[in-house]
Amino acid sequence: DPELKNITSYMKKMESYLFKILKVLEDSGVRHLNTLCHGDAKPNNFMFRKIDIDFDDDDDEELKDLKCEGVESMLIDWQGGFLGSLCNDLMWCMFPFFEVNSHEKELYEF
Repeated sequence: DPELKNITSYMKKMESYLFKILKVLEDSGVRHLNTLCHGDAKPNNFMFRKIDIDFDDDDDEELKDLKCEGVESMLIDWQGGFLGSLCNDLMWCMFPFFEVNSHEKELYEF
């Protein structure tokens, strides 16, 4: 399936690191860390806006003339919120951004 090409190539690269990452997480005790989770942290539940980053208050003279843009985001639609592992929200949030090369590219351009 051509639509799965980007996803499968990413997963193939991650395969060599996945068990190492899982081992570190298991040993870290992260499973005991609860946080406020959204429950549905997909990109369509974020609001984004372009911002200009201002370095005028910085003491570094080189930074004061620097023009820089960024993206500010806010997570909305919290009716599924719960206390749990932050991995849940990371899973929902990351996967659609991996697909950006093959689907709805205009949604991710600002």
